[in-house]
Amino acid sequence: EELDEMLKMLGMEDEDRAQKLPILVQHMDSDGDGVITEEELDEMLKMLGMEDEDRAQKLPILVQHMDSDGDGVITEMEFVKAAIELGLFTPREDPNAAKLAR
Repeated sequence: EELDEMLKMLGMEDEDRAQKLPILVQHMDSDGDGVITEEELDEMLKMLGMEDEDRAQKLPILVQHMDSDGDGVITEMEFVKAAIELGLFTPREDPNAAKLAR
């Protein structure tokens, strides 16, 4: 739900999400190392206006859901896979997304 709101706030309509999710990952990756850290995700949520208390509660849940391999960072593939699992877009909207969901 929070991720969906984030995408909507960034102007991502349903049909555009498959193309724009990688761009969102790049934007969130503030240090350019190719992954999203919990701190970078927190900063994005803060920029989008989420209150401190709300972020403190929801951020660990988001990270746990997105960080499928448990290495402490979110890769672009993990981000897109989480977006598919959360129903933000379906694999049929992007032929390559079906591969990422596996």
